[in-house]
Amino acid sequence: MSEKKTYEEMLQLVSELAINNFKTGYNCTECVFLALIDAGALDIPRETVKMCIGFGGGIGCSGETCGALSGAVMANGAKYGRLGWETEDPMQRGMDVAEKYYRRYNAMVHEFAKANGAVTCKGISAPFGDWNCKDRKKYCMKMIGATAQMAYKYLQMGNEEAFKLPYGFNMHGLQ
Repeated sequence: MSEKKTYEEMLQLVSELAINNFKTGYNCTECVFLALIDAGALDIPRETVKMCIGFGGGIGCSGETCGALSGAVMANGAKYGRLGWETEDPMQRGMDVAEKYYRRYNAMVHEFAKANGAVTCKGISAPFGDWNCKDRKKYCMKMIGATAQMAYKYLQMGNEEAFKLPYGFNMHGLQ
């Protein structure tokens, strides 16, 4: 029986697993999502990583939302997403998600943007010129490790704490 890892050990583990996933050919989304499963931070079937395939390269290599960020959001949604709200009033359901649930993901996006200067694959990759160059790949490999750590940090935050996170810019104009 293995002993429970500390928070710091888990941060290191998810980063290492994500980087190793990148080195073995997984896309950025798969790297983050699978690292969290393999580290035991996300208790869902390993086969669920299949849903990550289309998010690489900013969704189908379109350069849009970074796949590593998408993997972090999906992992947190797998743990903290909603089910069973169908019987509630639709207007209240919509306000609850904005007032409460989106705060976690909004914080993740703003933290990621601050760390990487952009949230899109094309924005992150632009300084490197050639998307296939070695320097861009090295940057993304490190960024994938850091994003797995960010995802882990938010996975450790229960809804009660996440519902109190301040909003950054958001479409609702909430604070």
